[in-house]
Amino acid sequence: MVVRLLLAIVLLAGSVAAGVALGDGQGTVSGDRAPRPVETVVVSSRSGQVDASIPGSIEISDASVWINQAVYVTLRIESESPYVSLDAGDVRLDGMDVQAQAQVRHPVETGRGARTVHQLSWVIFPHVIGEFEIELPPVRYRRDGVVTHLIHVPGIPLHVRPLPAFVPPTLPIGRMGLDVSLPKDLFLVKHKLNFLELAISTRNPPGRKPVELLRQLRSDEALTFYPPRNLAGEDGEAGSGRDEMHYQVPFASGATGWVPLPTLRLQYFDTATGKIVTEDHPLGGYVAIAQWMIHTGAVLLLLIVAAALRYLYRGFKRHLHAFRSYRAALNGLARAETPADLKSALMHIAVAESWPANLTLLSWLRCWARRYPRKSRVADAILRLQDAHYGGQGIGIEELRAGLMDTCYERMPILRIIGS
Repeated sequence: MVVRLLLAIVLLAGSVAAGVALGDGQGTVSGDRAPRPVETVVVSSRSGQVDASIPGSIEISDASVWINQAVYVTLRIESESPYVSLDAGDVRLDGMDVQAQAQVRHPVETGRGARTVHQLSWVIFPHVIGEFEIELPPVRYRRDGVVTHLIHVPGIPLHVRPLPAFVPPTLPIGRMGLDVSLPKDLFLVKHKLNFLELAISTRNPPGRKPVELLRQLRSDEALTFYPPRNLAGEDGEAGSGRDEMHYQVPFASGATGWVPLPTLRLQYFDTATGKIVTEDHPLGGYVAIAQWMIHTGAVLLLLIVAAALRYLYRGFKRHLHAFRSYRAALNGLARAETPADLKSALMHIAVAESWPANLTLLSWLRCWARRYPRKSRVADAILRLQDAHYGGQGIGIEELRAGLMDTCYERMPILRIIGS
């Protein structure tokens, strides 16, 4: 009897205390009743004695809200054990939708040493106007799998006011955000399926989806939009009171050329200012091409690549032929002992330059002068070789050989590096 009397007194004191709330940072405080912490009552499940060693508090994000505005109620319990679970069961409130959130734990340092704060939260959407008192059922305090305590939460006063007359009934209540992921392709292919991904940040009552936003993706002659798919599934994020909803919207282009995507308009009622906020999100557009254009482009690209490879191959063969001929010319000059040997070596250069075979020395010199007009110092060596070869005049073979070999190295410097 005494235990029941003590419990009734504590619960009554908590109800009269009115102020509720240590917020978790979500929502805004408005109205005359500013939320403040209220101690909860922790009672042993066996003996019914109050256990002051397990302190706790309950908080509400806002004690005066608009109808359909998300309200956050958070219970915090401090314990010496990190292995505690809080269970309130299925919370039901008349005129309100309730969404339970996952339990959160975080360590804290107190005057009694290291402890753990266990947090259990609910998101509440009131659908009725008036004055209410949120009454949560006793929360089971389970440690090591055994219920050792019951947490009795005092009533939490809540004032729900009607929306202004200019607010449509389907308008989302509370701040919203939109992030759109577009296809990464440079262009669209006609009749090929592409995907838009929408990440909508909001707090919606259960069952409510962003219908007004999704309706803006209308099909026309240029674009066909297909029904959006909730990426979280039917029981996932959409309309479940969570922070974000994710949708994937298939679409395909039905025309070629520039295809503009629609501009998405986001509208919501800002509970902090009491005004309707409108945000436009232009999606830009793409160039759409037909499938046959891709095939034609691929064929043309292959032809260009083939022509380039053929040109490179022919150039490589030509340079390889010149390299081998100049190397043969250097070897011939290095072994030359007579003017005839020098002339024979020069014919390898003629072959490397694709000149006619069996040139006279003067013809060879004219071809050289036309091809390399700035490298004219070889002319003196050729004229001296002409006099020695056809006139029988004596010359210095070593001097001519060195000069002609320098000419070969100037024309093909790589031979100086790798040797002949």
